[in-house]
Amino acid sequence: SYGVGTDHVGTNRYQIRQGAQALGLKIAPLDTVLSATAMLTRIANQLAAKRVVVLEGQPGVTGPATTYQKAFNRAYHQQGVNDVYDFDGRHSILVMGRETDGGYVVADPISEVGVVTLTGPELKDFIVRWGGTGNAVWVP
Repeated sequence: SYGVGTDHVGTNRYQIRQGAQALGLKIAPLDTVLSATAMLTRIANQLAAKRVVVLEGQPGVTGPATTYQKAFNRAYHQQGVNDVYDFDGRHSILVMGRETDGGYVVADPISEVGVVTLTGPELKDFIVRWGGTGNAVWVP
C-alpha cells in the first residue's frame, strides 16, 4: 500500500501516510516533537477521538534492558516465550487504544507475543530516546 516491495527496510512516517491514504484512511501528522508528557497527552487525545497512532521511537539502547524492553520481556515470560526483546534501533509501533486502568494497548511488529499493554512510563520510555512523532490514523 505504501509503494515498497520489500520488508527488508524500515517504513518511514511519509510511507505510513501514503499507505493509509491508499487504503482510504484519514491521517493527522503528529510531526511536532514535544516533551514526553505532552506526547502522551497527545496520544491519549488521539485515542479518545477513536484514532490509532503509528508512533516513532526507539525501544532500547546498547546495554541493560530499558523500561520498554523490560515490559516486553515480562510479557514474553508470562506467555512462556524463551526470547528477549532487545531491539535498539529506530522503530514504529501502533498504539491501538487504552485499557480502563489507563494502560496503552500497543502492537509492536517485533513482538513475539502480539499486543501488549504498557503503562504510561513504559510508553514514555519508548518515546524519549528518539521520536514521539508519528501519524494518527482513522476510518473516515
